[in-house]
Amino acid sequence: MSFAQKSQGFHGGITIGACGTQVDGDWYGGFDKGGIMAGFVVNYPLSKTTTFQAEIKYFQKGSRKNINYDKGDYNSYIMRLQYIEMPFALAYHFTVLDKYNLSAELGLAPAYLISSYEERDGYEILYGVPFKKIELSGQYGVNYHVSEKFHMGFKYHYSMFPIRDFPDGTNPKPGRIVFNKGQYNNIVSFSLYYIV
Repeated sequence: MSFAQKSQGFHGGITIGACGTQVDGDWYGGFDKGGIMAGFVVNYPLSKTTTFQAEIKYFQKGSRKNINYDKGDYNSYIMRLQYIEMPFALAYHFTVLDKYNLSAELGLAPAYLISSYEERDGYEILYGVPFKKIELSGQYGVNYHVSEKFHMGFKYHYSMFPIRDFPDGTNPKPGRIVFNKGQYNNIVSFSLYYIV
């Protein structure tokens, strides 16, 4: 029996997690910048197998390129973006091998940018293209429910609209058809949830 079948009514809790982030359209690749997330969560069972969940949390995003001395690459770059994010999602609960309680999750996450910082080769970029204050991302993932009160989740997040235009007016991936109007947050995350 899934935990969604056992619970009724609204339930609140806390969440904390870590993420690997990159920004598509910044000429760099790889989830090289780490970030943290933390906030509050509320969920409500809609049926025996389906739950609605909403959160509000602080979320660090951005991009990083480190110096690589072995390859003679002495250029560095850092983009730090801090958001207040309000994701909401539907989760479908199921059991595997009559033992493991899992849920698959799909949702949207509007977010508000509270601060941004950009640096290249050790110097702050003061007059770059501004970031958009509002972001909307899609997310999907899988949760493992250790108990009725505690679960962990793995998610993938991607901006549905650009977080800003291309900074230098050039497109690093001119052959790309979709998600190619500017820069986009691209994130993988791991979170812990405790429901009271």
